[in-house]
Amino acid sequence: MQRIKGLLRGPELAEGEAFILCRAAQVHSIGLGYEIDVIFCDKCWVVQRVVAPLRRNRVSPMVVGARYAIELRAGAAAGVLPDSVLSLRPEVRRSRS
Repeated sequence: MQRIKGLLRGPELAEGEAFILCRAAQVHSIGLGYEIDVIFCDKCWVVQRVVAPLRRNRVSPMVVGARYAIELRAGAAAGVLPDSVLSLRPEVRRSRS
């Protein structure tokens, strides 16, 4: 259920936070009250495409070969370029309530 609701579950992401979707080659912002940046990566975390910003109530392009979609605050993906390799340091947030 968390995947279905995604960012619709709570407030806007804070600085430094991200929502990562697995097996996601396309995302949408329908019903979301703000813009987001989206970074699409392959299984090795190589950036395939950056959508910055994904405006409200829109559907992103389909990114063939993408395995992960990383949703960030609008502006947070500035400087991220295709073919970059991401290194993640996860901090799991248990609940958005």
